[in-house]
Amino acid sequence: MLLLLTITFSTSLAQQETQFTQYMFNGLVLNPAYAGSKDVMNITVAWRNQWAGISGAPQTQTFTIHAPTNKGRVAWGGLLMNDQIGIHRNVRAFGMYAYRIPFKNGTFSMGLQAGYIFQQSNFTQLNIQQLPDPNFQSDYSEAIPEFGVGFYYYTNRWHLGFSVPKVTGDLFSNDPRRLNNERHFYLHGGYVFGISDAIQLHPSILLKSIGGTAISYDINLNAVINNVIWLGTSVRSFNTVNLLVQIQLNQQLRFGYSYDTQFTGFSQIRNNSHEIMLNYFFKYRKEKVVSPRIF
Repeated sequence: MLLLLTITFSTSLAQQETQFTQYMFNGLVLNPAYAGSKDVMNITVAWRNQWAGISGAPQTQTFTIHAPTNKGRVAWGGLLMNDQIGIHRNVRAFGMYAYRIPFKNGTFSMGLQAGYIFQQSNFTQLNIQQLPDPNFQSDYSEAIPEFGVGFYYYTNRWHLGFSVPKVTGDLFSNDPRRLNNERHFYLHGGYVFGISDAIQLHPSILLKSIGGTAISYDINLNAVINNVIWLGTSVRSFNTVNLLVQIQLNQQLRFGYSYDTQFTGFSQIRNNSHEIMLNYFFKYRKEKVVSPRIF
C-alpha cells in the first residue's frame, strides 16, 4: 500500500500531464495550434501503459481529431483523454480552434482550447486506519473548466511551437482533495534533413516546465525510410531512453509502437512502459492524394 500511495501521489504532483513518447506524431495533445496542420481530417487513437506490472501505475487512452475548414484559414479539433493513476482518474474533454496565416514558405497558426477536466479520486478504496484524515473518508468527484492557448509555425522542413494547455490552473476549484492543476509550458520544434532519396532524418526537441519547477526535456531522432517506416530513439531528461517504430500501412493508415526503459529511480518500474498509436488520414476529394507527413 505504501508503494501504491508513493507512486500515486508523486506521479500526480510531479507529472500531471500525460507523458507521450510519440507526441511528435500527435501534436494536438500538446498544442491546440497544431489543429489542421495535416491539411486533411486526421484521427489518432493512442494507448499508453506506463510501468507495466506495477499496481496503480498510469494507464492512458487518448482520442484526437482535427481538420481544416474548406477555406483553409480556420481549423478545428477535439481531444478526449482518460488517464488512470492508482485511485485517481482524470477525463479531459476539449474542443480546439486554430486560425492559420499562410506565409511564403510556411504557415503560422494560433490556437485556443476549452473544455473540462473531470477528476475522480476513490479515497475509500485506500482503507486507511492509522491516519483517519476526514479528507480521505469519502470519494471525490469534480468537473473543472479549463482553457489553453498555443502557437505553431511550420514549413515543409521545420516546425516550432509554444503552448500553455492549462492556463487557469486551480482557479476554478477550492476542494483540498483535488489533484494540483499546475500550469504546463511546452516549447517544441524540429527539422527534417534529406540524407538521400530514400532516407530523411528528423531531430526534434520538447522542453517542458510545470509551474515553477525546473525544465525537463525530450531529445528525439527519427529516421524515415521511403516515407513508409519511421525508426526513432529519444532521451528524456537523461533518465529514460525510448525506442519507437511507425509503419505507414497505406496512404491513410499509420501504426506506431514505442518502448521506454528507465535507468534511474525505482528498480521496479524499469524497462516496461509501452505505447501504441493508430493514425488515420481522410481524403476530402478523389484528386487529392494524402502524402505521409514527417511531422
